[in-house]
Order: sequence, then C-alpha cells, then structure tokens
Amino acid sequence: YEARAARVAQAELKPFADQVKTDKMGSVAAFKKGTGPKAFGKKILLAAHLDEIGLLVTRIEEGGFLRFTEIGGFDIRVLLSQEVVVHPVGRLGPGTEKFYPGIIGAKPPHFQTPEESHQVIALADLYIDLGMEEKEVRAKISVGDVVTMRMPFTNLKNDRAAGKAMDDRACVAIMVKTMELLKNVRHSWDVYAVATVQEEAGWGCLGALTACYNANPDIGITIDVTHADMPLTAESDTFALGKGPTIALGPNLHPA
Repeated sequence: YEARAARVAQAELKPFADQVKTDKMGSVAAFKKGTGPKAFGKKILLAAHLDEIGLLVTRIEEGGFLRFTEIGGFDIRVLLSQEVVVHPVGRLGPGTEKFYPGIIGAKPPHFQTPEESHQVIALADLYIDLGMEEKEVRAKISVGDVVTMRMPFTNLKNDRAAGKAMDDRACVAIMVKTMELLKNVRHSWDVYAVATVQEEAGWGCLGALTACYNANPDIGITIDVTHADMPLTAESDTFALGKGPTIALGPNLHPA
C-alpha cells in the first residue's frame, strides 16, 4: 500500500531523470543515461525504500474497538497511547487519501492486577479507539485495513529533525538530491534511482529484488538508515550523527 508515497517520489524524481516508471510491484524507478566522454553502457543502481512499518486491522470488536497486528517490526513498548490513522483500503482501494484518526489504548493501570502492572502490555491486549459508534466503524472500516502512526515531521535544533518513517524516506530524499546533483554532470555510467516497496514486510525486500532484475545493474548501492551514537550503547555499534554517511559491506554482498 505504498501508492501515496510512490506518487510523491515520482514527482520529486521526475525533474532530474530522462525517464521515470512505476513497475508492477509499485517501485518508482528513475533513469538517467550516461553521456560522458567514457560512456560505455555500465549501469549503477541506487535503492532506498518507500514503505514504512505499520499495523493491520484484524478484528472489529463490540463497541467499535479495533484489534490489530504488525506489518514489519514494532517495539511493542512504544505503541500504547500512540496516535494513529486508519486507512480504509478495503473499501476505497490502496491509493486512497481518506483516513480516520484514532488512538491506541489498553486496560488502564487502575484496573490492572499487580502482575499486569509490572509487565509490558501484550499486543493482543491493545486496541485502537476511533471515537466512533460501533455501527459507524463497521460501515467505514474493514478487517485488513492498514494503520500508520500519526506523527508530524518536527524540526529540532542543529539541523536535526524527528518524525516517522525516516527509515527509509530520509534516504529516498538523499537519493532525490543525488539525482539533482547529477542533473548538470556528464557522467559515464547509466544511473537508476529506485524508490522501492515492500522492504519492511519481511518477505525478502521484494521491491528491491524485482528492481534489480528490471535494471540488471553492474553495481548496486542500497541507501538505508543505521544507529546513531546514543546513551547506553557501545561505540562499536553506533555511528556519529552529523559526521557524514556510513559505508558498510553486508554479508549478502560479493566480496569482490
């Protein structure tokens, strides 16, 4: 259900590409042909994923409360009291702009047993409250509808920011900027910049996989986020924020 994000990516990439296409998976691929003096048909692919982790409605309960499960990996501890939006994709289709705001609730501490009050509330015990009567909920919401966090982009001090889905839309923005910088450069290699789908779903990065088959590049560079330096973490596990990009060779890459 990345259609809305894909439309934005397509609009952002279009001014800096010779061609922009959306493939059958839903990934947005921008192409810029190499025109430099040593152009010889080599291809490089840049990939950053469009999708975000979310939730999925599994049941509409008495009273109109929604039970849900995860799409991608959430830390369950952060879900309680989060504001969310429910996207009625079942009735209105995957690209719908319509949404319903809600909040994630659970049994309040006043009614918890001593054992419950010292434990993380299980996903099965959380629910989404849309503030609607049950009849209205059942008329507008379907099992299978997707849910995202309602978290606005916030500017912080020192050129920093907070928000949801920076994994990995921050890197989609970096990829767009890269294409902008290449606009006035006569580079020798053909460049594909692909905003991919279905990375977070855990099914093998399907958007990136199919994008590679479509482009058949000589080199691929994945652009994604990692962990910045923070309290209570080892220096070897994190990277300095604001000190430039982190470059890594993953275990799935050919050593050459």
